[in-house]
Amino acid sequence: MQRNMVAYKYAKALHTSLSGGGFQEACEVYEILSLAFDNDRFCEVINSPFISKDKKLSLLTSLAFYGKDSKSSDKAMRLLEIVVKNGREALIPSIHSELKRLLELDKNAYMAVLYASSPVSQEALSDIRRILNEKLGVALDIKQEVDSKIDGIKIEVMDLGIEVSFYKSVFLQKLRDSIFKAL
Repeated sequence: MQRNMVAYKYAKALHTSLSGGGFQEACEVYEILSLAFDNDRFCEVINSPFISKDKKLSLLTSLAFYGKDSKSSDKAMRLLEIVVKNGREALIPSIHSELKRLLELDKNAYMAVLYASSPVSQEALSDIRRILNEKLGVALDIKQEVDSKIDGIKIEVMDLGIEVSFYKSVFLQKLRDSIFKAL
């Protein structure tokens, strides 16, 4: 997963400014905005060069801040103003992803990706999650991805810089080496 550094810098600035509290609420605001980007018509409006930045900002604020009034909303609003002013509305989903990642880091929770050639059962996934949680001392959420090119299993925890893999070919090679050493 390639991170957008501009989105990361925006998210980190908001995270730093809300270090005293309210970060969860700000994440929820950007989640609402991020979900809106799933609508094609919404994207057309936001990406249109014919609609003024003020109207785009008005649309985004009415969507995200409906019924909200707090200090964290003020800072989230200020960030949104900066994003729109700089014409970077398309970064809002990436900003939300970065905010979510920072929130998970605050909670000592991380996202892991499990790659396998076929889907892993929920029971096995739960066991893997439990063992890794114990070994690493963190809370992991594991997402599965099926990759037919992999002849084994690989788990990546990008934020911790951990990659664990078990490949059939490597196992067989090590088995052969040990047999030859024994002879």
